Amino acid sequence: MITLPPQTVDIFEHLAKGLFISNNSLNPQQKEWYQVLEDHQENFARYFTPLNLQLSRGEGYYFFSRKESRTRTEERIEQAIRYIDWLDFFKSFDPDFGPGYRFETEILLNKVISDRILRKKLTLLPLRSNPSDVREKTLLFLKLVEKAGFIESEQESGDTYRVVAAYAYLESLVEKIKILQP
Repeated sequence: MITLPPQTVDIFEHLAKGLFISNNSLNPQQKEWYQVLEDHQENFARYFTPLNLQLSRGEGYYFFSRKESRTRTEERIEQAIRYIDWLDFFKSFDPDFGPGYRFETEILLNKVISDRILRKKLTLLPLRSNPSDVREKTLLFLKLVEKAGFIESEQESGDTYRVVAAYAYLESLVEKIKILQP
């Protein structure tokens, strides 16, 4: 019999949404979940396997992965392309951008406005709505990245963000891409 902690339902519901649990999250509940996953990793892995879910671990974060159908695989490829574009945007903003990095919305916005290449990268990012205003598009993009679990607002006003450990997933995704030469 597998013994699981009381946080199991909350952890499952969070990960089942395709979200990450990061060890450096600003959310104390996520930090607790991360520690629970660390302490019970084998039990969680055995518990989720019959559900066709694999508990995967990166450096400082957990997420679910599973074997996918062809249609779902195509969706995941599209998502990976979006993530690569996000990574490209943030690394163009600051090459040191990564887990633990802190930035202010206004500094990012000022750089987007003043840097033609960064502004172009922002305009090419696919968003559900596509505002023409650079400020609105930047804020919408940040909310999207925050919702995906790669950054967190340090204040309710959303003026300062911190990059959480799950961002390393984006970096590892790019590192795994091998370009074949003809």
